[in-house]
Amino acid sequence: MSISNLKRVRRVNMLYCFTVVLLLLLRIFFGAVDLKLSDDGLDALYTVLSQILIMGLLPFGMYLLFCGDKGIPMGQRLRDLAQTCTYTEKPSLYTMLLTIPCGILLFFGIIMVSTLFSAVLTLLGYTRIIPEPTVYDNVGVLFRNLLLMALLPAVFEEFCHRGLLLGALSKFGEAKAILLSAVLFALMHQNIQQVFYAFFAGLVLGAITVRTMSIYPAMLLHFLNNAISEIISYSSYNGGFIAHVYDGIFSDITIIKLAILLFTAYLAVKLLFLVINYMGKITAEDKIKRGGTVSMHINLTAAKHIDGYPLAGDFFLILAILLGVTSTAVTFVWGVLR
Repeated sequence: MSISNLKRVRRVNMLYCFTVVLLLLLRIFFGAVDLKLSDDGLDALYTVLSQILIMGLLPFGMYLLFCGDKGIPMGQRLRDLAQTCTYTEKPSLYTMLLTIPCGILLFFGIIMVSTLFSAVLTLLGYTRIIPEPTVYDNVGVLFRNLLLMALLPAVFEEFCHRGLLLGALSKFGEAKAILLSAVLFALMHQNIQQVFYAFFAGLVLGAITVRTMSIYPAMLLHFLNNAISEIISYSSYNGGFIAHVYDGIFSDITIIKLAILLFTAYLAVKLLFLVINYMGKITAEDKIKRGGTVSMHINLTAAKHIDGYPLAGDFFLILAILLGVTSTAVTFVWGVLR
């Protein structure tokens, strides 16, 4: 590994830490200042600022300015960024189609993780905040929420975490990269109610990115998971069949029903990772057929891992983790005390 690559890792961690700080400040601002907007307006504004600006445009611009080698034209920097974030690898149609059942399996796994840890939080005295339900009085509201709550996070959260962050951390090995990116993805939500299932989702999204060597399946998987949630909410508000089936499965939980659901969730998660590994196998075979070389990230084909770099001592990485842990802990304490 060259010195420039070491500096690039540090700078990516620095710009990610800056992103975490901005997200925290934005959350504090929206909690402290009355912007005289409706709940839907506040949600839309917060989503646009947090997703497009803070997790999209700012890290994109900062990477081009500070993480590229000096003297390289901007066009080459853009190509390097696309390669680092695995945008250059186009998965096959078959791979993308396999991502669809993975989205359903992921959603089911997230529901179970969320249900279990919500029960644990309740036992610890935490009072969950239940937001006012969205008024789905027309299908336009559904499409608006699919844009704000499904498409934007799928694009910008994946760019930030399975793109920049995973691309930088991949230099330290596959398992460490997936684990750290999942931890930071979970803590980025800065909410005790979301941190556990977000960590699980981060592991899955990191794994599918590594196995397929492309960010696009993770984007589709992220979109599908969030979209299913929005569709169920829309169906529930309008008394639809999908919500009826969902409520039949997850309401009136008994011990026996919980045991069945847990066993089913175990099988679903196991199947999910089996499918992801299979996607990795067919991706590797296709890559070899086209005369390429299989690696975790395509831009690391000829690279060695960084030796002697104390990742655990990276100031900005540790600071990002500490900020996430602190803000998440505050939401837990607040939930216990209120």
